[in-house]
Amino acid sequence: MFLGRISCIFNSHKPVRRSVEWNGEIHIGKCRACDHDIRRVRKGSWRRLRKPDAKTALPKFN
Repeated sequence: MFLGRISCIFNSHKPVRRSVEWNGEIHIGKCRACDHDIRRVRKGSWRRLRKPDAKTALPKFN
């Protein structure tokens, strides 16, 4: 997982596949290594979701 952390520093993330959702505009999910919210830029390319809002934020389950 150390190499995953290094790629996160350079804003290159890998999603937890079961957390990925389509919200009607973008694919969003959680990063495997750093657990940040991420978005899919293009196939195979994921970047950190910087400004979550009501449309793009992941739902919080209690």
